[in-house]
Amino acid sequence: MDERTVLLGRLARVEEENQALRERLARLEERPDPAPSALSRRQLLRAAGAGIGTAALGAVALTGIAAPAGADQGDVVHVGDQLGGAITTTSIKNSKNYQPVLEIISEHMAGLEDSGGGRAIVAASDFGAGVFATSRTEAGVVGGSDAGDGVWGTGGRYGVHGVGPIGVRAIAVRYGTGVYAFSGLDGPDHVNPPEAPAKTAVFGFAGEDAAAVGVRGASTRGRGGMFSGARAAVQLKPSSAASHPASGSVGDLFVDRSGRLWFCKGGSRWKQLA
Repeated sequence: MDERTVLLGRLARVEEENQALRERLARLEERPDPAPSALSRRQLLRAAGAGIGTAALGAVALTGIAAPAGADQGDVVHVGDQLGGAITTTSIKNSKNYQPVLEIISEHMAGLEDSGGGRAIVAASDFGAGVFATSRTEAGVVGGSDAGDGVWGTGGRYGVHGVGPIGVRAIAVRYGTGVYAFSGLDGPDHVNPPEAPAKTAVFGFAGEDAAAVGVRGASTRGRGGMFSGARAAVQLKPSSAASHPASGSVGDLFVDRSGRLWFCKGGSRWKQLA
């Protein structure tokens, strides 16, 4: 294909885009669409034969057809468009079958150059929700991953926030851990979290300092915690220490390596219960 044929094709496509922009402007101004003013093949050949080079001819043809700054109702969206200023909702509806309404796939791996991090969809909002999904009968959002996290959340206040008759429901498979909560990952004296224990519904770990609490329960009118079990309601794991700590807080229970049970009455006052 010679250079002249390539130029003719480019100019024809540019004229089609110009006509689309003219039609859009006519809709905005609420006036009939102007008549098309496409150049004929003879005119294009005459322009090319007059000595207009590739670069100059492209500059003339492309003048005034930069990517639109805004999008309006009825506009055509092309792959690669960056549109702003949309004031109406674009809706796609499927009422015929159970096929997905929209499917977007990214086949690039995270970390590869120009791969986009492997993300199929990126959504952002300055003030509202980045993604808002609802369903009348099924889950509003379903996340899954073969190797990573099914759903990963981070936030200035809550990483994940759940509201409902059951705020958060966690189910572990293959003898895993239902909920694994760790505190102290980014502190100055942080420690690496331990491995999640098997066959555990809820596991909490805090490693900042002596005031850290792995699991805390409280109630203003009832009981802070309630436990029951076929073998025991509560098990206090024995320490490797020979006796109780030098000091503690009122209400502390401690089991030393000999199996003795101690109750702290505050400070250095400890009483052996068993």
